[in-house]
Amino acid sequence: MGRNDKLELAAIVLVYFGLALANARTLMPWCDEAWFAGPAVNLITRGYMGTPVLDPTAAWGVRGHRNLQQIDRYTYWIMPLFPFSLSLWFRVFPIQLLAVRVYSVLWGAVALLAWAVIMRRLSGDVQVALCTVALLSIDFTFLWGAAVGRMDMMCAALGSGGLAVYLSLRERHFSRAVLASNACVAAAALAHPLALGWCAALVALVLYYDRRRIGIPHILLAGIPYLLAAAAWGAYILQDPALWWSQFSSDAGNRVLTGSLWANLYAQSIERYAWMFGLAPDTRGFSHIKIIALAIYLTGLVGAFATARIRRHQGYRALLLVWLASTITMAAVDKEIHPFYLLHFMLPVIAILAAWLTTAWQQGAAPRWLLAGIAGSMILVQGSVFLSRFRTDYYDTRYLTSVAYLRKHLGPGDRIFGSAELAFELGFDGRVIDDFRLGYKSGKQARFLVLDQNRYQEWIPAIKADEPDAYRQIRDMLDHRYHMVFRNPGYEIYERNMS
Repeated sequence: MGRNDKLELAAIVLVYFGLALANARTLMPWCDEAWFAGPAVNLITRGYMGTPVLDPTAAWGVRGHRNLQQIDRYTYWIMPLFPFSLSLWFRVFPIQLLAVRVYSVLWGAVALLAWAVIMRRLSGDVQVALCTVALLSIDFTFLWGAAVGRMDMMCAALGSGGLAVYLSLRERHFSRAVLASNACVAAAALAHPLALGWCAALVALVLYYDRRRIGIPHILLAGIPYLLAAAAWGAYILQDPALWWSQFSSDAGNRVLTGSLWANLYAQSIERYAWMFGLAPDTRGFSHIKIIALAIYLTGLVGAFATARIRRHQGYRALLLVWLASTITMAAVDKEIHPFYLLHFMLPVIAILAAWLTTAWQQGAAPRWLLAGIAGSMILVQGSVFLSRFRTDYYDTRYLTSVAYLRKHLGPGDRIFGSAELAFELGFDGRVIDDFRLGYKSGKQARFLVLDQNRYQEWIPAIKADEPDAYRQIRDMLDHRYHMVFRNPGYEIYERNMS
């Protein structure tokens, strides 16, 4: 990579940091960020990795299938690497939501650089690598994943790093390539189970390029990182194996594909992609413009398969194989179609679009005015999404205004029933209790009830059929024992009647 190429890459990375940090400062906070930061806070302050904001009785899902038993003592329902590493981060930086989000933004930069290496190695063309990084740096799915405090970007960065390390080392140091790449993927697995997709992509790459070089020593080398990862996780599990199985299995139990083939195909195609790109039933107005981005990505896929030079190119065939292997594997373990997993699915798709655009431009396979129009349309769509997010600034206009009201009126010892993200501003010391049943099972009481738009205002009506007694008590609280004192589009705050 020449000097000018390095300058271009540096400029792209700077654009990424600017957009990602702006997203981090304006996106609406949500419960997952506090659920997964809470164990890190607890590890620092109390010495064990419980989740302090989730009430153990606040199970949810189909008839409460997600078991939160002893969640305040052990966090077994998620993989441990993200909260553990975040506890180290908190020893240097303040326990704040923005600190968690910056941590995720840095993992996004790792993923960017990993894909620069992957595409440079696969294509042999610096321009393809730069185009890939440029498209990633403005993609709203990638930037959303980088700007929120979840483990998804960490997992994606480690998985992508595994592919980059393998491609960089395989020709001259095959054994090192096998060991180092699998170490990255094993670490990704400790961040999130969706690392199975990155493992499938790595296996596909190894078999595609080096199946004749594989021997028993290489298989043993590949297994070492997974054994070490299992040992590290196992040491935590052994503190209470029965509880681990209860928490982890109840959370993972409904994830694997089951049921009708056609229903799954509909979910994996329409709900995963069309809904996420502006065609969901609850999408309104200008947000529909996001479907143009999906149409461009599909154009890149079709164009790649239709272009003879790409089909015959060894590296591009490997890229298409990575996409197929990872997508099929991840779809098989994400029946619930969570929007935050879209990041993993889109990374190879964006790389394929970059490969097709660059090849078509260089080879004259399509009119350059058309290719420039496609690139310009992508920039316009992505930019409109960002401007909408920045303009609305839900972080300030919904979250901080609600927190400011609570902080002004809370007294010593007052409790709050509300979504976990409130703890970033009000403390992880037990004052904020995330229990959408508002104490029905726990018997706890609070001075304030905070009903957020994303969860409580949807989940409470949803339990009317399955938990009628709980619903009646909640309605009695809201109608007779509490009164609304604050409201904005994100939160409703109720205070207990003095009588």
